[in-house]
Amino acid sequence: MARGGPTVVPPAVGEAGLPLPAQLLDVRDLAAWIVDAAERRTAGSFDAVGPAVALADLLAEVADAVGREPEPVPVPEPVLTEAGVRPWTGPHSLPLWPPRELYGALTRAAGPSADAGLRARPVADTARAVLEDRLGRAVGRRPPAGLTPVEEAALLRGMGW
Repeated sequence: MARGGPTVVPPAVGEAGLPLPAQLLDVRDLAAWIVDAAERRTAGSFDAVGPAVALADLLAEVADAVGREPEPVPVPEPVLTEAGVRPWTGPHSLPLWPPRELYGALTRAAGPSADAGLRARPVADTARAVLEDRLGRAVGRRPPAGLTPVEEAALLRGMGW
């Protein structure tokens, strides 16, 4: 998204016609909460998650934070699968595109952990930090997750973009 122009994104809805789910929690927020909770001797079971949102909304926030006028191109799941694009993580993947088996895990109630002090920073802050890290120390190397620019361009070309 930071390059601008056409950007491959997963479809906004899954096979059941429901919006794809997402929950994002910056590891810096999780780490701070774990330390604070230990110092306060917080007890209980918590899902350490950020607020549940629609994946399309989360991606729009990322685009606003880091993009130079990205043009999200939703690619249907069968096209992604046929092209060998993997959900979630790893090389040749679409990060944040959840595999079906995680749909339920990405709609967990964030209230109990928030009540226990967990605070989730805005998605824009996390997106900018990830981009800064990527540009700062990983330039020229294959990203550990996602599509390379060449892979993304080939997928878009195959769709007539």
